[in-house]
Amino acid sequence: MCGIGGEVVKGNRDVDIGLRGRGLAESIQHRGHETGGITVTDGQNLRTKKGHGKIVEAIPAYWANKRNGKAVIVQVRYSTTGSGSKKTDQAKHMDIDPNMEYEDMVDIDPGLKNSQPFFTDSFHHGRCALVHNGNLTNAREVKNFLQKKGGIKHFDGDSDSELVLKLICYFADKERLDTLDAIRATMTKIRGAWSCLFLTRESIWAFRDKKGFWPLKIAETKDSFIFASEECAWHTRNAKFLRSVEPGEIIEAKIGNDRLISHLSSTKSKQAHCTLNYAYLEAFFNPEISKVRPEYGYRLYELYQWHGLTIPILNSGEGAALGYHNAALMSKDGYSFYFPALYKNPNVGRTFLEPSQIDRIFKNKIKYFFLLHSVKKIIEHLAQKKGYIHIVMVDDSLIRGTVARTLIKLIRQQLKEIYPHFYKRMRIVWLSSFPPYKFSCYFGMDTYEKSKLIASTKNHEQICRSIGATHLGYLPEKDFLEITAKVLGKNTNDFCRGCTSGNYPIPIDPRQDKFSCADPNK
Repeated sequence: MCGIGGEVVKGNRDVDIGLRGRGLAESIQHRGHETGGITVTDGQNLRTKKGHGKIVEAIPAYWANKRNGKAVIVQVRYSTTGSGSKKTDQAKHMDIDPNMEYEDMVDIDPGLKNSQPFFTDSFHHGRCALVHNGNLTNAREVKNFLQKKGGIKHFDGDSDSELVLKLICYFADKERLDTLDAIRATMTKIRGAWSCLFLTRESIWAFRDKKGFWPLKIAETKDSFIFASEECAWHTRNAKFLRSVEPGEIIEAKIGNDRLISHLSSTKSKQAHCTLNYAYLEAFFNPEISKVRPEYGYRLYELYQWHGLTIPILNSGEGAALGYHNAALMSKDGYSFYFPALYKNPNVGRTFLEPSQIDRIFKNKIKYFFLLHSVKKIIEHLAQKKGYIHIVMVDDSLIRGTVARTLIKLIRQQLKEIYPHFYKRMRIVWLSSFPPYKFSCYFGMDTYEKSKLIASTKNHEQICRSIGATHLGYLPEKDFLEITAKVLGKNTNDFCRGCTSGNYPIPIDPRQDKFSCADPNK
């Protein structure tokens, strides 16, 4: 999972395209923060900037401010194929010019080798660039094809995203296909999940796999078209949402044109939208997400009727927590107190997106704080009731258990310190709005190590003990699919269930991991 975005100007004039692209990238930052990158064009030249960390660091404002032009593509990275990028020791101790282009930086900081956008020089297209969200399941096969038939000896990194760009250029330069047919040929050659934006000097080409694993949406402003992984990308732009790029569709947004040109595949395929995208990945204030997540919470209450203090686990847990809380209030003789007692350090991003377990554990320790003193009167009120005092923590999903374990330990420590007289009556309830995540994802999530997935190695009681909860509840897969399909107007068979059932919508290579495209000789 990454975040991608792009914008193309309708009229034949230059705009502040660098700043617009930077704004797009910042608005989808929650989808990845290992690296960020941008490529802009003025219709003649392409310029690329990449960097480590969040967009504010990766793409300095003063670099973007100097890049007027007609089109831009951006990406925020969460590595799934190709190693996670860390700044090298050499780069850490050098005073790098913030205006320096990526072409000049790569020798200084090879830690950016897998960051996007990828770019290359093509005989047919000239300089061109690509951003990609997803994973190829036949990356080794594609790389071998490019090395043998395409004669490509050098790859900038070991990411499968670079292979998509190289394939398009191969079909355009060697097979002499026009851009549309080169993309079609590429989509026939690759397997897996992809939502891509391909930038040339004349156009942005948007295309998506036939299963529709990952979203790619389109909006229109007075002077441009915008593409992005999520609708929150244009909330500050006074843009009108048009539609999604259809599964299997190729769209050309030509610089200067006031309309999009669509090329939709004539062969339809069974869709396989990512389920975790709805429960966790997308921002809560996207329209579809704000509708579906509270419904998860309503169903959770029907299954697990615990009354007490309901605490959402960060932004991604808010929707389900609100649904649960409201359902409890509306129930006969029911009650619930809702308070976002968990405070997140704004300087630490999503720890689930960190490239290693060590990074995830370390950042969790400095990320969270419970504001339990703020709810002292509520808890004292609950203490006046007979029986147990339930602290209901509603999360979006439970995957490795790292966050849950950290938070439950923190809240138990604080509860014991603040309420020593009735601490023994307190019970921690952990509810997940996503079904048990038992199997590796091969389509865009870095969960290749099945042994690290808590539900794949432990039963319900063992998971509960492992994270330190008194009670544990999941939203069953059947319920999750029924709710999502009903709210979004889809069929329950339109979703990928690989991570919850092990039934993958396309064949996978179980040997696939982050280093599938790495050179074994290095």
